[in-house]
Amino acid sequence: MWKRLLLATILVVPGATAVAETPLSHRTSWLGETLSAEDAASLHPTDQGWPGYGRKWVQVRVASVFVDPQSTDGLAYTNSVYDEMSREKGVYRFGVGATARPVAQLYPQGSGGTVVAGDDKYFYADHTRWGERLPDGSLKNLGQVLTRFQRGSVPHKNPWYGDTIPMSDFAGGDPVASSWTAGRNLTGVPGGLTAGLGFVFVSRPSENLIYVYEREKMTLVAEYPARNPGALTFRHATNSLFALSDNASGKREAREWKVQPTGAVTAGATITDVGTSPMALAANANRLLIADNHVAAQQVRLYSERNELIGKLGQPGGVVAHKGVYGDDRFDNLAGVGIDKAGNITVAANGRGTYGWLDIRRFTPNNVLDGKVVNHVFLDAAVPDPRDPTQVYTAFNRYTLNYSTTTPGQEWSPNRTQLTVNRATCPHDGRSPHPVTGATSQTQAVALRYLKGSDGIERKYLFVRPQGQAFTNLGIYKADGDEMRPSVLFSEGVNAWPDGTPATPGRRKWVDTNADCRVSPGEITDMADGRDWISFAHSIDVKGGVWGTGPNLKYVHHFPLRSFDAAQNPQYGSAENILLADAPMDKILNVHYVDATDTMYLYGYRGAPAGPTASPRYILAKYDNFSTPQRRLSRSVDMDYKRCWYSQWSIDPCSPIGIAVAGNRVYVADSGAGEGDPAGRVRTFSADSLTYRGSLVAGPEVGRRAGWVDVAVTGITATALPNGEHVIFREEDALTRVLLYRHTPTT
Repeated sequence: MWKRLLLATILVVPGATAVAETPLSHRTSWLGETLSAEDAASLHPTDQGWPGYGRKWVQVRVASVFVDPQSTDGLAYTNSVYDEMSREKGVYRFGVGATARPVAQLYPQGSGGTVVAGDDKYFYADHTRWGERLPDGSLKNLGQVLTRFQRGSVPHKNPWYGDTIPMSDFAGGDPVASSWTAGRNLTGVPGGLTAGLGFVFVSRPSENLIYVYEREKMTLVAEYPARNPGALTFRHATNSLFALSDNASGKREAREWKVQPTGAVTAGATITDVGTSPMALAANANRLLIADNHVAAQQVRLYSERNELIGKLGQPGGVVAHKGVYGDDRFDNLAGVGIDKAGNITVAANGRGTYGWLDIRRFTPNNVLDGKVVNHVFLDAAVPDPRDPTQVYTAFNRYTLNYSTTTPGQEWSPNRTQLTVNRATCPHDGRSPHPVTGATSQTQAVALRYLKGSDGIERKYLFVRPQGQAFTNLGIYKADGDEMRPSVLFSEGVNAWPDGTPATPGRRKWVDTNADCRVSPGEITDMADGRDWISFAHSIDVKGGVWGTGPNLKYVHHFPLRSFDAAQNPQYGSAENILLADAPMDKILNVHYVDATDTMYLYGYRGAPAGPTASPRYILAKYDNFSTPQRRLSRSVDMDYKRCWYSQWSIDPCSPIGIAVAGNRVYVADSGAGEGDPAGRVRTFSADSLTYRGSLVAGPEVGRRAGWVDVAVTGITATALPNGEHVIFREEDALTRVLLYRHTPTT
């Protein structure tokens, strides 16, 4: 994720092929993001006067949403903590068909925030402000700042980010970017934000106060006490401010204040029946909405202008309560709500929480869905079911793909997607937000395997790991109906355990022996420190064994599955370290084992590691009869690596980073692209002879744009369809989706 600034530079203009090589015939598509073929392919799309910042994509997260309650323009404004290409604050247009379109963004700065609002003249949103780089490479956090933005259908140009909606400076403002003075520094993270009657209201839960600013000079005109204040909304028809806060006994309620032209407020009604976990508010002239994010609720509560509960939007329990099956009015972790002048309701949800996804839906006043925008993939890989290539898994979802379509992006659909995580019944799932940090330690699918347990019954097991290029952890999840539930978690001590226990040095594993999805006493045990590690490069064989690279330069590591316990959790034996003295590289980086032919494919580099002046040679190799005493190196090839070192980040995006095998082809992905190189390149080789067959690249269907492979181990996977076509899945880190390269080998 630290590559965002460099990506922004590289992706502005599509890369041109620097060599004479003609890419192989193939089509490019994607999954995980609702984006029209027109928006995906066009470099400079426009939408009714709104700029598109050179390209369109759906941001990966949403923390809040704002809809103008005095308008019916169909626009929804968002804020979130992070987007790889800086679309933390997006603008989406509804009312253009079933799929809402991204049309613009507020000027990005820092790493986004959690609240967004607007009035008839400005927009307002918070973000994190960053300072100088610290010795450890991180940036100094300067805290949250509330920023004012220009409003208008044709925003002014910005000096750095082109046609985004710019910040609006005011005299005496706190600096937010270079010499810009368009903000007000905040204490802690704001709980809510709204605007009306010429004022801006910000709740500050760390201070138990609601601040009131005059909007033109953003001067503070009042502070009002409130216990742990959260979401805010403003009803313009009655000049009423609504706020979520705690009462004296700590129970959540919604309070109303009448706002005077001076900014003074007088107490109004108190709504005590606000649901179990209220977290967002919205109001127009005759409706008040409260989003109840309790796992058993997942509903928007509807109140009349007299604050009486008159209905609810959403099926109880949302997606989780319906076996992970998405539906029009099934929500998954509510994040925000909005309502326009006509009564259309917009609901935002983020699935995984703060570090989650984006799902925004708009409903008519009769609660009928009339549009949505979705993004369910970031820092994840797509792994096909080895027995049914139409079924593809990420760490969190199962997708049913339709390969008969020729329209880019239509192989998948949100309506053919199923969530495999149940945070209601499985609180210690490593894929759910950590109870302390809110992060997820398991984000990247590695493989799906069918394994026969001790009872003779065959089950599906999903192997998952976090982002990263070092020794971390590996989770194994066992199918239970349509869910995947924790079975085994190996850890190198890098990440905290899913129950919130802090990580400590040492190699440990959690086996859910009583299958209750909770870390119980005695379930975490030590692994042999000298031999049992889970390694960096994961290749999972058909027996559930884990292959990878150990800490030794020319060793392949094998962690065999030996048996199953009574709860059908895989039990692993001691690790085997296999020395490949004849390996044609000085360090092995990645491996891929093929059971059917007992073949091991691997790559690594010869010479010094890539650096400012070093240009190692990257070698692809093949070993036959790998599991027998007759193991032999049968082929190797130099992959024609050319250094493209970026000194600012001390990285080389041209190096290979992922390997996949399908049918008679080996696929190796470049991690990124150098100047002039084609974006999204995947090199193809014959599986038997390692003869180079050409490259696949990001095609015109996606504007010839692709970011880094950033998940390191399974950034690409591949499957062969019954008709001979190959589908290669490549992570798209920058624009947050998984690219599909559809290619039919000819020989």
